[in-house]
Amino acid sequence: MALGIGVNEIEGIFHTHAHDDHFAGFTTLMRADHRIKYYATPLVRASVSKKLSALMSIEEKNLFDYFEVHDLDFDTWNDINGLEVRPIFSPHPVETSIFIFRTLWEDGYRAYAHFADIVALNVLTGMITEDDSEIGISQEYFDRVKKDYLTKVHIKKLDVGGGMIHGDAEDFKDDPSETIILSHTSSPLTNKQKEIGSGAPFGMVDILIPTSQNYLHLYALEFLKSYFPSAPIHQLRILLNNPLDTFNPESILLKGGVINEKVFLILTGNVEFIQSDLGVHNILSAGALIGEMSGLYRVPSMGTYRATNFVQALRLPRTLYFKFVKQNRLYADIRRLQDNREFLQKTWLFGEVVSYPIQNKLAQAMRFRCYASGQTFPQDIHSSIFLVKRGKLQRYMDDEDVFEMLTTGHFFGEECVLFGTTSLFQVRAVEPTEVYEIPGDVLLDIPVIRWKLFETFQRRMKLVLKPELSGMPPFYWRDEYNVNIPDIDEQHQEIFERANSLCKSIESGEKKSDIAYGLKVLIRSIESHLDKEEALMKTHNFTEYENHRQKHDDIIKEMSESYEEFKKEDSEPSKTALGFFKKWIMVDILTEDRKFGHFLNRKDE
Repeated sequence: MALGIGVNEIEGIFHTHAHDDHFAGFTTLMRADHRIKYYATPLVRASVSKKLSALMSIEEKNLFDYFEVHDLDFDTWNDINGLEVRPIFSPHPVETSIFIFRTLWEDGYRAYAHFADIVALNVLTGMITEDDSEIGISQEYFDRVKKDYLTKVHIKKLDVGGGMIHGDAEDFKDDPSETIILSHTSSPLTNKQKEIGSGAPFGMVDILIPTSQNYLHLYALEFLKSYFPSAPIHQLRILLNNPLDTFNPESILLKGGVINEKVFLILTGNVEFIQSDLGVHNILSAGALIGEMSGLYRVPSMGTYRATNFVQALRLPRTLYFKFVKQNRLYADIRRLQDNREFLQKTWLFGEVVSYPIQNKLAQAMRFRCYASGQTFPQDIHSSIFLVKRGKLQRYMDDEDVFEMLTTGHFFGEECVLFGTTSLFQVRAVEPTEVYEIPGDVLLDIPVIRWKLFETFQRRMKLVLKPELSGMPPFYWRDEYNVNIPDIDEQHQEIFERANSLCKSIESGEKKSDIAYGLKVLIRSIESHLDKEEALMKTHNFTEYENHRQKHDDIIKEMSESYEEFKKEDSEPSKTALGFFKKWIMVDILTEDRKFGHFLNRKDE
């Protein structure tokens, strides 16, 4: 259903259906920078947040690093960049909400109702009771629900599968709405239903408000500004004053081996770049400039550009583009950005689903660094990641234990960016090495990059706890674990010693009762330590105390559950019984306690 409304940062409006993916009752707006605005009523947000965080395997509070959340108020019009949304509570087994959208137009408001999760009124009728002691609903409540369902709008889409999950089309036979669309039913519409509303075949579009604005030129201006931030706006507008071309799927835009007389700025759709003799096949998305180098330097194109779907592009004559670049002295910038983008596109961290405007932002922020063979990177807290361009680096501990070799495309520094702590690992150049430094504040606003940084951090922390990599005991204490708070470090070391003793007991085949006792002692020592740690944090007004305390509660709960599971008759003693302890090391010591250590040490300076 097309509203025909355009907001510069919004690419689309989506409403999910409970029957399809179990996330009904909220609306999302996808921004061009990949960050998702997530609009929901508080009731639905609580449920959806738990589901999404479980699916993503992250803590619920961290979910909002990837979504920009806005609460909507029930039964009132919430303004979202000119599009007003009114959530209505809908009786349903999962207690969800339905939506009415509206916006101003020539005859007042035009409104669209999306009623995905409604209940057949005959189901509610059977629940009416005037006895407050009985389970059911009042007549007043039923009347209000019916009135909400029959709200007059211009277009109303209903799910009419029937029963408690979806509505009944015949409940809407007297609905005053101009257009009713019946959907979400597996059965053919009956004649009675056909008299009430239209069908909803796949691909059907209803236009509520036709658009007369050309948003393609707005997109083009934003893309050009991301490429040429130093160019005057009037110069960019000269480039905009060129035709828009549309290419059919599978048509060729530029041929390989040919000197191009035009440069294309892709505005919609995808283009594949092909160099078959080299086995190269890349997909370029909106914001990509194609034919740029060939046009500027009058050399044959390195490959062929071919539309994979319908593509709209701004066509720039080569001569005009050449004069624009020359007049604004952009040769050096274009070459640098081109080289930086190409390098980013070849890396795992940046090579997927990062749009061209974001790639340009990253390419402009990159700073080049050189390190001599044997040089060690400083372990200061910084807010950047370092991406290896050329050379070889070691990530190591204790001067000798090398956990990872980093070569072209690899990166380090994710702990500093994500958590504001120093790294456990030291990094040393094995040979002359070149790296790019990329500021963390540019990265954290890109959800897919933030997620990859977090995944990498988790993977690297697990390496620390693999004794087979270093030949050390499973819970070998390393000086790098110190948080530089003597009492806490001493308690941590004692707990590690107990854990290693327990591992030896398991390996030597001691009685299960003895191992259970050792496990209980270990758990109690951790609980005692956490209490002392929390008291110290509270005394010093640690800014993240409440978050830290919640993590402690989670760890204690998991330890208790693991202990009870271990005591069961069919449970055999094994090192997996200490799985919770490894998690505690990763969550608490290697991240949270280190943050507290930095906080307290800075406070004492």
